[in-house]
Amino acid sequence: MAGTSKGLDFSPNTVTSDADDQGGFVESIVTNADISLPFEGEVRVNDKLDEYGFYKFERNFATAIANKSQPSIWVRLMHGENIFIGYMNITSFSWSGGTNELVKASLEFKTASSKTIQIIQAP
Repeated sequence: MAGTSKGLDFSPNTVTSDADDQGGFVESIVTNADISLPFEGEVRVNDKLDEYGFYKFERNFATAIANKSQPSIWVRLMHGENIFIGYMNITSFSWSGGTNELVKASLEFKTASSKTIQIIQAP
């Protein structure tokens, strides 16, 4: 799928301290992060034979839901000099179009296994 937009949202979760022991300002501590990767793109109406393809992806998503399992995949997102890698659940999946050669799709991924999350420097 040719991407038209992508993003990475760490959404840090915090707790705060109202104790006035450091100068009168409330202090925040980051306890964890709720990573979200939104992605939008365009696909051809028909998959190429040599590609995994959007429509196979759609069938695998629907099969995972029907089987009461998690619709999860490995995601690799390149941005600047960093590469994000993680095993992610598909938490939003929609598409529209089909009246011409292109279909617009929107996806969102959230962490399925926190032990798989890496951000490495691109070679």
